[in-house]
Amino acid sequence: MKSSLQRVIDLQTLLLKFNHLERTLLLPKVVGRPDRNETDTEHSYSLAMAAWYLAKDLPHLDANKCLRYALVHDLQEIYAGDTFAYDKSQAVHSSKTDRETQGIARLKEQWPDFTEMTEAIEGYERRKDPESRFVYALDKLMPMIINYLSEGVNYHNHGITLEDVKHIKAKKVAVSPEIEALYQEMIAIFEAHPEYFANNEADKMSDEDYLERAVYLSKQSVDTVGCGVVIVDKNGEVLAETYNSQEMDGIAVHHAEIKAIMAANRKTGSRKLKGATAYCSCEPCAMCLAALSYAKVERIIFRDRMLDLFPDDPQSQLDPHAFIAGLNFKPQLRQLDTAS
Repeated sequence: MKSSLQRVIDLQTLLLKFNHLERTLLLPKVVGRPDRNETDTEHSYSLAMAAWYLAKDLPHLDANKCLRYALVHDLQEIYAGDTFAYDKSQAVHSSKTDRETQGIARLKEQWPDFTEMTEAIEGYERRKDPESRFVYALDKLMPMIINYLSEGVNYHNHGITLEDVKHIKAKKVAVSPEIEALYQEMIAIFEAHPEYFANNEADKMSDEDYLERAVYLSKQSVDTVGCGVVIVDKNGEVLAETYNSQEMDGIAVHHAEIKAIMAANRKTGSRKLKGATAYCSCEPCAMCLAALSYAKVERIIFRDRMLDLFPDDPQSQLDPHAFIAGLNFKPQLRQLDTAS
């Protein structure tokens, strides 16, 4: 297939979707701009620049290949979504490989005229050469640098300890001796700043924190309208978190609440989630309200009302409080504005 203006337009559309994806990483404050989450585009560009800078002093590495790997390493997340490295939900992590494999397959189907791109993605995923392993390890270091520059804001927001960082990162950066040396330097800096990490009761997440996480997850959905849900037990442990995928999966009931309930049931080994709270970016529909009730979820906290999001949809006229009143188990329902 010959290159054409239309394909350049198609590529720009793809990259705009990529830039829409936000990572679970709050950027440090910079002049004139408020704190916000890093996008996949920003992460990939930063990774590419760092790889280029480091590779110039590593003659055994092909710098051009490093740049290609860095630019495309997360591109399949357009369809797979971002997976937070410190996510405690087994359901989210266990589906990561399948989601990303499907994402790569969709890119290959859509871009038969850009095999260099999809081959680079697959080469990175296989860690088939020193360059892919170098970029893979550097990819694990870059968020640590952002967390250092933000003085641990993200670590505190998500209750992450220094031991958590070591547990997640150590084996991954070890695939590249060059990056492992930099990682050890970073760890030494972190050890000198224990205040950057969560380690006390004050770091427990609030309702607002969990709801903000649900809102973040809603932005990872590739469906027309995204919805994110986090289910937490009475002790604050995350049982499940996910986003809706009805359109992506072609399954009508793949609302975020339904998927989260199923994941939480699997994790706990019980159909009853007594004492749990469901944090929903959007007010649950009748199907999801009933499902949360059947699962014995005690509290439902949401941000956006259906009526505000879909004023012309007859289903938005549902009175959720009246609906819950007719169920055998009646969860507490509360709207919470995370911006307040």
